[in-house]
Amino acid sequence: MGTAKPMGLRMKKSLQFTLLSLLLGTILISGCKTSPVSPKLPWIERWLSNPVCQPPCWEGITPGETTAKEAHEKLAALPDVEKFWLPSERTSPHVLSWDMAGCDGAEGGRIYFDTYPNGKIEWMQLFMGCDQQDASLKEVIDAFGVPDYSWAEWNSAGCKAELLNLKKGMILTTYESGFISYKKLKPTSPVEAVLLFPTGDSLEKVVEALPYLADTDIREWQVYDNPCTW
Repeated sequence: MGTAKPMGLRMKKSLQFTLLSLLLGTILISGCKTSPVSPKLPWIERWLSNPVCQPPCWEGITPGETTAKEAHEKLAALPDVEKFWLPSERTSPHVLSWDMAGCDGAEGGRIYFDTYPNGKIEWMQLFMGCDQQDASLKEVIDAFGVPDYSWAEWNSAGCKAELLNLKKGMILTTYESGFISYKKLKPTSPVEAVLLFPTGDSLEKVVEALPYLADTDIREWQVYDNPCTW
C-alpha cells in the first residue's frame, strides 16, 4: 500500500508546473511577434520604390556626367537636404557634403570631384544609417539586383562587408553581428552606406578607378556570404 504524499508537496509541484507553463507560453507568444519596423526616411523610401533614376545616378546626379556645380544645385533643390559643407581648404577642396533631414546632424552624403565648380563628380557616397531607418540588404537587392563581387573592409571598429554591383556602379557597405549569425549576412542586414561611381565594363576597370581596392581580396559574391569570415 503506497504512502500518500503530503498535501503541501503536491500543491508546491502543481504551482511549479503552472508557473513553468505560463513561462513557456510567454516565450512562444513573444517568438511569434515581429519587431516593429521603423519608418524609413522619405529619400530612402523614394530611392527604393520610385527612384528618379537608376544607379549610379541618384536624384538626377550621375558620377562621370554631372558637374560639381550642377550636383550642388540639384542637392539644394531637394527637401531632404538640410545643410551643406562646401568645398574649402579648411575641409577639402574636392568634397561637398550635406546633412539629411531627420538625422540629427549626421552626415547624409558627399560627392567627390577634382575641381569646383566645373569638374565632373567622380563618385558619390550616401550614408543610409539614421536612427535605425536604414535600408536592408534584401530591399536594396530587390530594387537594384544581386551584387557581383564582395570583399572585407577592416578598420579599427571591426569588419564590414562591401558588395559590388558592377552593372549599377554601386558598392554597398553592410555587416552582421552576433556569435551565431556572424558567418552569414542576412536579408535584414543593414545597408550602412552606398558608393556610386561611373559604371565600368569589368572588375579590373573598377579597381583601376578605385585605387584603395588594388590589394584587396575580391571574390564573386555568393548570396549572403560574409567576406569578413574568409
